[in-house]
Amino acid sequence: MKKNLITVMLIFCFLTSYSLSFANNQDDIMQQDTIKVTISKFFDNYFESFKTKSIIDSSDFVEKNDETLLFANYFESAIEAAKAFGTGYRNYDYSLTYKNLSAKDGIASVSVMLKAKFQYENSREDINSSISNVKYKFLLRNEKDNWIITKIDTDLFDVRKFKEFVDHKLKDNPSMTKREATIKTKNDKIKNIPKLLNQFSKSLNNTITSEKKKKSLSPDSIVAPLSYYIYDYDFNNGLYYAARFAENPDSTFFNYYSGSSYDCTNFVSQCVWASYGGYIDGNDTVTKNNIANQIRMVPGTYNTGWYGGTGGGSLKWIRVESFYSYVTDTNKTVGPMGTGYNNGSVYSNLSPQVIYHGEVLQFRTGSTGNYTHSVYVTDREMFPSSYSDVYVSQHSDNAYNRSLSSLIFAFTDGYNQCYMRDIAFDYACFQN
Repeated sequence: MKKNLITVMLIFCFLTSYSLSFANNQDDIMQQDTIKVTISKFFDNYFESFKTKSIIDSSDFVEKNDETLLFANYFESAIEAAKAFGTGYRNYDYSLTYKNLSAKDGIASVSVMLKAKFQYENSREDINSSISNVKYKFLLRNEKDNWIITKIDTDLFDVRKFKEFVDHKLKDNPSMTKREATIKTKNDKIKNIPKLLNQFSKSLNNTITSEKKKKSLSPDSIVAPLSYYIYDYDFNNGLYYAARFAENPDSTFFNYYSGSSYDCTNFVSQCVWASYGGYIDGNDTVTKNNIANQIRMVPGTYNTGWYGGTGGGSLKWIRVESFYSYVTDTNKTVGPMGTGYNNGSVYSNLSPQVIYHGEVLQFRTGSTGNYTHSVYVTDREMFPSSYSDVYVSQHSDNAYNRSLSSLIFAFTDGYNQCYMRDIAFDYACFQN
C-alpha cells in the first residue's frame, strides 16, 4: 500500500511538472508570436511609407527615445528624398529571417535579417530591385501585454552613412548633444534636397560627352605581351553575374567580407572579371575552375596581383583606391583596362546620360579624402533624364538595381557634397 501511494505521488508530481512546463512553453510561444507581430508591423509601415511617400505613424508600438531617434530621423530624410527624386516604391515584398528572439521579465531582444524586393515608382516594368542580408536588432518592452520597440540598430548602408554624419557633427561641435546632432543631420539633408534637384537638372549639360567615352582602343591597336591574349569587355556577362550574386553571394565561388568596407570593391572586381569572360553563365563547374586557375585575373602577390577566390582577394581586388589606381594605370600592359572620368569632382559634373551598363562608380563625401565605396552599373533608362534613371548594384549591404539618386543622397550631408567618379572599361590582355 505504501509503495502504491509513493508511486501515485510521483506520477502526480511528474504530471504537475509537465503541465507547468507545457504551460510555460505555450506562454513563450505566444509571447514570441506577439513580438513577431510587432516586428512585422514595423517593417510593414517602413515599406508602405516608401510606397505612399508619407511616414505612417508607428508611435503606438515604437517608443520615441534616444535609442530610436537616429533611425527615425534617417527615415524622415529618406522619405523626403523619395518624394523629391521619384524613388518611392510601386510595389514591394519582404521576408524576415529570425536569428535570435529571447524574452525575459518583460524585456525582449530580437535579431533579424531583412530581404526585400521592390520596384521604384518610375522605373521600367522590367527593372526589379532588391536588398538582402540587412541586419536589424531590436529591444522591446512589454506594457500591458503589448510589446513596444525601445531600441533600433541596423547595418543598412544608408543608416550607417547617416550615423557617420552625426558622428562628424559631434566631433566638430563638442558642446552638441547626440540628439541635437541627429536632428541637425536630418534637417541639413532635407534642406539640401532642392539644391540636389537643381544639380540633377544642370548635370544634363555636363562637359563629359558620350563621344569622349567611346571605346578608345581596338584589338588591332594593342600589342599583347608574349603568351598573353586580348579580350573584349562584355558588360552583359557582368550583368548576368550581378543579377545572380548581388543579392545572394555564394562563398563556393568567392570569399565575401561580410560587414567589411572591402566587400563593395570585392564584388565590383568580380563583376569586372565576369565581363572579361571569367564567368560562364550556366556553367558553374567551368566558372569555379576559372577562379581556381585565375583565368582573366592577374596572378601575383597580395600587393601586386589582381585576383580573388574562396581564400580572399588581393589588395587591388578589394580596396577602393587601389582598384582605381590599378585599373586606370595606362603604363601597365596586362589586366583590366579602365579610363577614369570625373575624378576629384562633384557628382553633377558627370551626367546620368553618359553613365553606362558595366561601368564602375566610386563615391566619397566632400572634396578631400579617399573614395570609400564602389558600385557596378547594372541598368539604366534608354535616355536618362535624372540619376534616378540609373541603377547600380553593390555589396556592404547587398543591393541590386538601387537608384543612383538614392546613393548620391546617402553621400550628401547638407554641407559636403557627393563626389562620384566613373570607370569605363576596354579591351585588355590576360594570360588566359
